[in-house]
Amino acid sequence: MDVQPSVVAADGDRDGIPNVLLEAMASGLPVVSTPVSGILEVLNDRNSELVAPGDPGAIAATIGRLAADETRRMEVIRNARETVLQFDMDEHIRFLLSLFGRYLGLEHAGTDVSAGSGGEYPAGDGRLAVSMHSDDVGK
Repeated sequence: MDVQPSVVAADGDRDGIPNVLLEAMASGLPVVSTPVSGILEVLNDRNSELVAPGDPGAIAATIGRLAADETRRMEVIRNARETVLQFDMDEHIRFLLSLFGRYLGLEHAGTDVSAGSGGEYPAGDGRLAVSMHSDDVGK
């Protein structure tokens, strides 16, 4: 089970969408968290158990309830895996490239996405190299 009791710090700092939530969901772990900041972009009452921030008693009770209720636990796990499939990084990159292409007046018929595998960036430098194929220009 993954327990992520996020809170808003006194200075207003907060988590966006903690990667550990998506990793736990993809790994088949049920998630208990708080409805803080970007967490609600991923979690809901179908794919997790949400509790009020700053209430350790509620967190402990929710952990116990989820541990004891196999039917609910398996439902959360199944729905969480379906949710994670919506967070396909390649799909999001293709979508962003299509937006950039439209903004630049280019079509997005054949976009190469590679991490430092050529183009203007040397291999292994860790940056994302994006090249629009020349046959995309002017379509």
